[in-house]
Amino acid sequence: MMKSKSPQPNGFSLVEVVIALTVFAMIMTSLLALQGTLTTTLARASRRISSCMHVKNFFYEIERKKKESDAKISSEEKKTEAGILTYSEEPLGKDSAFKKLKNLVINKVELRSTLGGRSQLVYIKHAGEKHE
Repeated sequence: MMKSKSPQPNGFSLVEVVIALTVFAMIMTSLLALQGTLTTTLARASRRISSCMHVKNFFYEIERKKKESDAKISSEEKKTEAGILTYSEEPLGKDSAFKKLKNLVINKVELRSTLGGRSQLVYIKHAGEKHE
């Protein structure tokens, strides 16, 4: 029996290489787009969490001041690197769903961020009640 001496290819043809690179490029493009989206979403979430922490810390700072000095603080403003924090305490509106309950006030802290966003923290409580 005689063996045929047909040439056997050593490696891949140019067409196979081009197809493989095209598939690789399509996969990498999708992965890089996904990574960019994830990075943007993570940065946005991080800024929101940081804003919430600034707002909450400012609220607790005001509550501590009120507790220590027994003073009535109806509004206060503070500038930070994150933006401008504003605290306000106001009576509940007459058209509120809670209008039957007496001595309720709204405690509100708002952060107007230097990046253009806003964060708010709102508590409704009795006027003489201390927030724990």
